Amino acid sequence: MKSLSKLEELEEEARAEGLLIDTVDFSSDRIKGLYYDGCIALSKKLPSSMERTAVIAEELGHYHTSVGDILDQNIAGNRKQERQARAWGYRKLISLSDLISAYEAGYTMLYDIAEFLNLPEDYISDAIQYFQEVYGERQLAIGEYQIRFVPEIDIQKLHDGKLEE
Repeated sequence: MKSLSKLEELEEEARAEGLLIDTVDFSSDRIKGLYYDGCIALSKKLPSSMERTAVIAEELGHYHTSVGDILDQNIAGNRKQERQARAWGYRKLISLSDLISAYEAGYTMLYDIAEFLNLPEDYISDAIQYFQEVYGERQLAIGEYQIRFVPEIDIQKLHDGKLEE
């Protein structure tokens, strides 16, 4: 049985939540997607399934974390809700294990990691910046790996409890 892509998983999750996903011809090219009242509206101009995946993740984040009309980003509370929705999407699409899998496959450059995870490069960059803010300079132990996000992402494998040279 074929496993679902991240895009298919998100679309299935939206349907399970009773949400409608529709494409819209937004008047502004800056709008990639919107969540409102049980509907995720995606721009018809999204160039790829990778972009569609990232936008649906953020809009599902709005469904799960946002309250009210937050379109006016001049309001601090609305900016906070926007950030929470994006963070929800980053955590949904990119786990620390995913980053380790990319490392294990030999991918260390941002564009390679993006291709490996089938997500836009700018989305991966923003997610890593989010992880930098969350984890700071801490070194995280994940199984036999250690990950740091500051000053940039660094993944190292432990060998007999010590970092490999």
